[in-house]
Parts: sequence; structure tokens; C-alpha cells
Amino acid sequence: MNPENLTVFGYVLRPHGLKGSLKVKLIGGGIPQIEKDEPVFIPLQGGPVPFFAEEPVDTVRDTVVIKLEGIDTVEAAERFVGKEVLIEPERLQVEEPTGLDVLVGYTVVDVNLGHLGTVSGIMELPMQSILEIDQNGKQILVPAVEDILLSIDTDTKTITLDTPPGLVDIYLNG
Repeated sequence: MNPENLTVFGYVLRPHGLKGSLKVKLIGGGIPQIEKDEPVFIPLQGGPVPFFAEEPVDTVRDTVVIKLEGIDTVEAAERFVGKEVLIEPERLQVEEPTGLDVLVGYTVVDVNLGHLGTVSGIMELPMQSILEIDQNGKQILVPAVEDILLSIDTDTKTITLDTPPGLVDIYLNG
């Protein structure tokens, strides 16, 4: 195993539970395939240190919960908060986007307001889906409904919206 060949798949958000599990935010769209006794790597003291999973990884949407050997208390887990978690690239399963998830990364333009930002995610709710739009670090939520979503250009990766008056202002000025 060559440390240069490792891929970052997430970073530790916080301890999870009372027995030292770590809640890890996924980045890059891949889901780690980690079974019991398989290593993940956390940079400590200048290099990646292997830690072995005590149980298979539990994935929930864009986070995973990992219980690693030797991390058995909340206090021990807290020292890893903010640290990157790495894996061998062949153990990272990249899921092909489906449904509206293919729109992540598209540029969003409103017919009245102009450039709004980039789609950073899709929130799936029972009644409708919501586009999560990032505008310079501010999040704008817009329902992905026919009355608002005018067009999707897959060639230019651009979405054109006609948002109701005041909707975007709530997020940018409110």
C-alpha cells in the first residue's frame, strides 16, 4: 500500500454514539466499501495511519458511521473531528447519478435575476424535490417543479428557472 495512492472519501464530522464511532461526511460522490477488519486511513503525525473497522460501514445518504478498533470512547473519537478519512481507490464505489442527482454541478440561471449559482445537491422530500443551489457559500433552496423549472440544457449544463418574487431574497438577504 502506497500512501500516495490513497483517496480522500470524507472527513470526520463528530463522534457518533457513546462507544467511539465516527460520523464521516462523504465527499466526491463515492461510497466506501468497508467491511469488518478492513482499513481506512487517517492522517496523523505526518502520514496516513491505518485503522481497522470493527463492523461494516453503515451508510446513510451523504454520511457514513464507522466504528474503528482502538477508538472506544466519545473522548477518543473527538480527537479525530475534522480529519480526512482515506481509502484505497479500488474500494471506493462511485455511484452513477440517477434522477435529479444528474443535475448536481449544473449552473442555475433565473430569467429575472440572472446567475444564481451551482446545484450542490438535491433534497428529496415526499411531495417534491428541492434544488440546493450554492451561491458563493450561501444556500438557496428552490422547488424542482414544472412552474419554476423552465428548462434543462444538458449540453451547457445549465438550468433555467423562473422563481417566484421574493423566494431567492429570503436566502440571500434574510
